[in-house]
Amino acid sequence: MPGDPGPRRGHATFDHTADVGLEAWGATFGEALAEAGLGLQAIMLPGSAVQARDLRKFRVAADDADALVVVWLSELLYAFDAHGWLSGSFEVSVNSDGQLSATARGETFDDARHVLGVGVKAVSYHDLAVRCESDAVRIRVILDV
Repeated sequence: MPGDPGPRRGHATFDHTADVGLEAWGATFGEALAEAGLGLQAIMLPGSAVQARDLRKFRVAADDADALVVVWLSELLYAFDAHGWLSGSFEVSVNSDGQLSATARGETFDDARHVLGVGVKAVSYHDLAVRCESDAVRIRVILDV
């Protein structure tokens, strides 16, 4: 619809040869990173409802925005692979020194309620982009599957 700015935050996948592309956006870099985390979760566990049973804090840092995307999503991938941690929501903030602080609400994987989707092996720097637009920050990242 003309003049409709679209959703203020969200995520979507896109086709990429042999891998999965993820685009996430939000009004701030923190919102876009939160949406990227939710997008990663949706790829790994499509249609699985995650209950906010527990709280988990994440802290990561990187020298630039691109590296912060990779480090953040890699940390979430590790939390799932090593501990079965699923996140249903994120509150993410990034300071000027490239330090990310996040609070996640979620639970541990339960094979009676959660359905595994695509296995993500790693987060790639290939075609990675962080764009600051007039109304949003957009992240585009390729996930190795």
